[in-house]
Amino acid sequence: MVRSGGPETMIVTNFILDGNAIRLLPLFTSLGNFKDGGRLNVGANQVGGAYSGNFTVTVNYL
Repeated sequence: MVRSGGPETMIVTNFILDGNAIRLLPLFTSLGNFKDGGRLNVGANQVGGAYSGNFTVTVNYL
């Protein structure tokens, strides 16, 4: 994660996915919902501000 307007960063680790790793979708639909989370590592003297970042999620559809 990078602070808006500055070079400061924070790292997200320990990503998790709720529920089972293998999901079944109902017939005749291509929609599925999932929740994810992780640990945001904030430094002792972390500069305040708005931090943002992008995360890639890969889904293997069989």
